[in-house]
Amino acid sequence: MNQLVGCNFYVSAGRVGSSKFLVSLLLAAQVECHHLRMESGPKLDGIVPAVLVHAFADSSYDRSSFHLAGTSWAVQQVTTTLANLAITALKEQQVYEEDDSNSKMQSTTAHPHVGFVDHVSIMPLMLPTTASVATFLSKHDFYPKHAIDPQQQQHACGEAAKNVGKHMSEMGWKIHYYGSASSDNASLAHVRKERTNFFKSGGLDEACSTPNIARTTSCVGSPLNFVENFNIRLSASDTASGKKAATSLCRALRERDGGLQGVEGLTLPHSSSSSPESLSW
Repeated sequence: MNQLVGCNFYVSAGRVGSSKFLVSLLLAAQVECHHLRMESGPKLDGIVPAVLVHAFADSSYDRSSFHLAGTSWAVQQVTTTLANLAITALKEQQVYEEDDSNSKMQSTTAHPHVGFVDHVSIMPLMLPTTASVATFLSKHDFYPKHAIDPQQQQHACGEAAKNVGKHMSEMGWKIHYYGSASSDNASLAHVRKERTNFFKSGGLDEACSTPNIARTTSCVGSPLNFVENFNIRLSASDTASGKKAATSLCRALRERDGGLQGVEGLTLPHSSSSSPESLSW
């Protein structure tokens, strides 16, 4: 059954040398969302089928994300299009510019990763509780007229994630499923730790000139609740004190260390030409 969902799509590319590739993904997502709105397909009470909510390129970590929202069927279509374009670009060596001198001048700080198409997450979107927000959305065709069943919504997310993963598998990708898309409902953190090299990984730079199986591996799934990421960047006079402060903050917020429920966190080095000693997590 068609349900209201969100999707975060991550690729391990975010520097200047990948600009044309990233813009092609951005344009493809926008065009696909427009076509779905114009075409007759599975709809949900007249709601807009799919929208590109946000896109972000993180040059420091060579990582970019695309955030979608809409009906499960339409979001699945757009996400599959993004995955297809990204995989094809990597196979045809069209991700990085031949003259990538600007990117080489940027920070090579590594972000943990599973592969090139690193992570695809399709998640349930719950209805807003604020009356003013609900009224605004209903006037702009973003608000379904029927009540949402959380179980049906979670099932739709899992099925959409599995369909995206199946398409990627058919293109030669190794998929690690999690959440409602996996047979054991394993969490993303568990899958990353036990089934991939996520916590042992560096950047993808070392793999650019030689084949690396990790480049063709992805985590695809559906968490029980909507999940979003935030970066907190800390600066310090020296590396040791900066790392200590970032680690302390991360532990204070992270659930497994006694922090806030549902919060996960990583402490990562962050360097730039203007602040080489800064850290973020």
